[in-house]
This record gives sequence, structure tokens and C-alpha cells, in this order.
Amino acid sequence: MTLHDALFPTDVSYGSVGGPGFYTNLITTDSGVDEAVARWSRPRRSYDVSYGIKNYTQLQTVRNHYNARLGCQNPFPYKDPLDFSTNTAATPKHYSNSAAVPPSNADALLGVGDGTTTTFRLRKPYASGSQTVYAPIAIVKTGTTVVSLDLVDQASGWSVNLLTGLITFTSPPGAGVVVRAGCEFYIKLRYGKDVDRVLPLRCDDFSTGSLPSVPLIEDIDGSTIDEDRLPMGGGRKAFSASISIAQSEGVSWELVPASSGLTVTVEAAADMPSGGPHYAFYNAGADSLTLKGSATTIGTLAAGAYVRLDIWKVGGSKTWKGMYV
Repeated sequence: MTLHDALFPTDVSYGSVGGPGFYTNLITTDSGVDEAVARWSRPRRSYDVSYGIKNYTQLQTVRNHYNARLGCQNPFPYKDPLDFSTNTAATPKHYSNSAAVPPSNADALLGVGDGTTTTFRLRKPYASGSQTVYAPIAIVKTGTTVVSLDLVDQASGWSVNLLTGLITFTSPPGAGVVVRAGCEFYIKLRYGKDVDRVLPLRCDDFSTGSLPSVPLIEDIDGSTIDEDRLPMGGGRKAFSASISIAQSEGVSWELVPASSGLTVTVEAAADMPSGGPHYAFYNAGADSLTLKGSATTIGTLAAGAYVRLDIWKVGGSKTWKGMYV
């Protein structure tokens, strides 16, 4: 899949129905006790935008948008009127005038510096009681990102990739320095598979039309698998500076560090589902390298060694676990 920079029509999304969901298997035992098996560790959004189509012009716009995305093949940005900013004070009345409640540089905790890591992922916290769930931000609205280190605003010294949600500092935050940020964002969606074969357009009369249902589903690190590509994706990376790898790029990698002291950073454990394998790395270089999940060190991969990375849930918290060979 290739992300298309074509925002879904906001006048249609404003009237749509949908939101976050989870995938949980509930098993009732013979004693009547329910056991819950969580399949997802973070919410996944889905919507039906047919409710937002009010006139023929909107119907045409959605049809054109669908055709240009090649059905469900390619994702696109979508603005949820109920969830478009890290600032919890932003409501639907600020949907088209978000400057009234801009994001704060203290909205979301991204991690803690270690003096080495330069890349941190933007994310949105959802807190209730003593629990907080984070959802990674994949698409950032231009000009809305604000960053702080130990709650001191950082006007420069960093950059943000608008299409991945990754913030990169020019110099790594020092050990123990708390990194926070805020932004407005879009959700990366694709058309649901139910409308991939046909978009059910309906002509109601000579001037109006409708769509019975137009499902959209959040695209989480998706990719289109070519026939000659490994199902899990991957390849070879030779590098002379520390790098980050996202699961959307692939799972199985031959790594070739040019020197010692280099780091390969993957997603934070909290942002990944339990289980695995999520990554398989082979160090084909002459020097060892350090593996990190966001700002947390996973371990060291020696030259000529292989590691499989899984997510384990220990004491209620998720952590990366490496199985080395």
C-alpha cells in the first residue's frame, strides 16, 4: 500500500458514523466464568461515511476519491471530527477552526531520553482512571506540532515527518529528559474490503444519489504484497548512522552497520500487539549494534548473530523480548 496525500472530503466525514474498536475473544467456561483474550493492544478506528453524503456533489466527490485510491488498495488521510488533536479540549465545534484550541507541547508523553536516541513517535493518549492507552499518530497536520523537553518548549532542534509521525532531534535528549509533544493529526484509513469489488452507487432521482454503505477502516502499517515479495517483507539495510525501522517497511532484515556504536530503533513495546515475531534481524556486519524499542534498550546484537523480537506481557506491561541465535 502507498499512502496517497488526498484528504477524504471533510464535509462528508463530519456527518459520518464510527470510531475506535477492539478485537477481544470472550470465552465462557463450564463454570460460567468469562475469560477475555485480547487480540489487539490498541484501538483501531472504522467508519461508515455514507451518513455524511447529503447531495449529488458529495456523492461524485466520494466516487472520484474511491477510484483514485484504486478501491481498498491505497490508504489516505481522514479527519475525525471527534478525534483530530492531542488537545482534549478540541471538540467538533473546533473542527474547522482548530486554532482556538491549539495542541500543547505537554499533551502526550513520547518517552524519556537516554543521551543516544534521536527519534520519537508522536502518539495520542487516551486516559481513564489509572489506565492510559496510546495510539500512534501516522499522519500529522502541517504546522501544528509543538515539542518540549522537561516541559521547556523547543522551537527548533527537531523535525517531524508528516507521513510517519516520527520526530527526529538534531541532538539526542539527555538521559532522564522527558520528551513530550502535541499536534493535530489525521487518521490513515483505507476503503473496506466490502466495497473493493463494487462501490454501490444509487441514483435516487435526476439530481440526487446515495450510497447505502461506505466502510472505511484504519490502515495499521499495511502494505501491498507483490507476488515476488516475501510475505513478511524485509530486505537488507547497510548504514553508517543509527536508523529506525517501522513494521510497515518489513519484518525480516539483514543489517550491515558500518561501525560500532550504532543503534536500530523499532516501535515502542506499548504500541505493538502481544506475540510475534514482529522482527527478525541478522547482523551481517563486523560490529555489534544496539536494538531499541523507542527509547528503551532491548539488547545488543553481536556481529554474525540473529535475533527474533517478540512482545511479552510481563506484570501487566508489554516489553520487547529477543530470542538470540
